[in-house]
Amino acid sequence: DTFILGRGQKKEEPGGYFITKKCRGCGLCEAKCPQKCIDTTGEPWVIHQENCLHCGNCMEACPYGAVERRAAQ
Repeated sequence: DTFILGRGQKKEEPGGYFITKKCRGCGLCEAKCPQKCIDTTGEPWVIHQENCLHCGNCMEACPYGAVERRAAQ
């Protein structure tokens, strides 16, 4: 018998908080982040997951609903 490993397997996507295209660049999420892990150099801004505490402060601070929480898949 022959077995092939790795084909057909879906790549696991990380969970956490993500900034969507609804972002208006107001900076409230960045100000509330205790880790200062929000990169503001691009659009939309990016939360660096490797530094994120997953506290949700950014999502609570956003008046535009631009930050969303995603479960790991």
